[in-house]
Amino acid sequence: MAVNLCKEEYIKLEAHYRLDKGFLSERHLEFYLRREGIKVEIDDLSIRSIRLISDSLKSFNYLYGKLVVIEELLFLFQGFFMPIISVDVFSETNKKMSESAICNIISQRPHFFKSEKNLGLADKICDWDCNLNESVFEKWLKVQSDLGPALQIFLYACADTGMTIDIRCAFLIEFAETMCELKKLDVKEDDSLRDKLKKLINEHGALVFGKEMHSSFSKIIRAFVKTRVSVFHVKDKKASKMLNGQESRIYLYKFSYFYRALILELLGIDKSQMETLIKNRIEQFDKLDGIIDSFIYRIVNKKKHLNS
Repeated sequence: MAVNLCKEEYIKLEAHYRLDKGFLSERHLEFYLRREGIKVEIDDLSIRSIRLISDSLKSFNYLYGKLVVIEELLFLFQGFFMPIISVDVFSETNKKMSESAICNIISQRPHFFKSEKNLGLADKICDWDCNLNESVFEKWLKVQSDLGPALQIFLYACADTGMTIDIRCAFLIEFAETMCELKKLDVKEDDSLRDKLKKLINEHGALVFGKEMHSSFSKIIRAFVKTRVSVFHVKDKKASKMLNGQESRIYLYKFSYFYRALILELLGIDKSQMETLIKNRIEQFDKLDGIIDSFIYRIVNKKKHLNS
């Protein structure tokens, strides 16, 4: 018999995750959400387990909603969503939800939970087990509300959803407007995307975009904006002015790192905790097959005949 998720109430939810490849370092974290009346436990062993233990009976949707919040927070720290393998919920009498209902829930999870296969532990920018707590959780709820639908755009752009790389990169370039609002930068509503993107990177992006900032930065910003325009408007034939496929992939990752770090700062995470990991990873991206150097040279030194 099918379980009515709206009417059944539970005292505990437990979810399990497993990496497609690689191994987890042993970690344990627990904290208490006073407003929600829920104890959170996260364990990394051979698999990851997240347990939500409530002080009182809660609906499945309520407990599952809090689980998703924690999953999103872990994404900000580690840069990917770990594949989920099971979810169990327990009533006061230890009654479980039916297996068929659980399978249905997992199958209907949003596609942004499917991370890039080549992203992994190297994309961590900060240790979650030293920083995730009740305060960070509550601040994330506020940031979620402020971001609104833009959060979904960010998550989908970072995920392996089948969208082409240029579209995903364009979404992250566009996301700069949202981040300017979130960071409360001194920009006007009618300022152009180019102005907002340049101000955001100038004020907060030296660690991620240092190489670009030491070149003809205005031309590079213009190339980012033209990449976004080429996706959302009639195709610009002047391909020399925008990112190509390889470049879009690199900047997809760089913008993802940039925004994740900015959001974690808003949640109270000290920037110094992220700097070394981000610096090391960005150096790898900047040196990868000479792609960034070729892009900068092409944009900064493009000849007039390329624009004809």
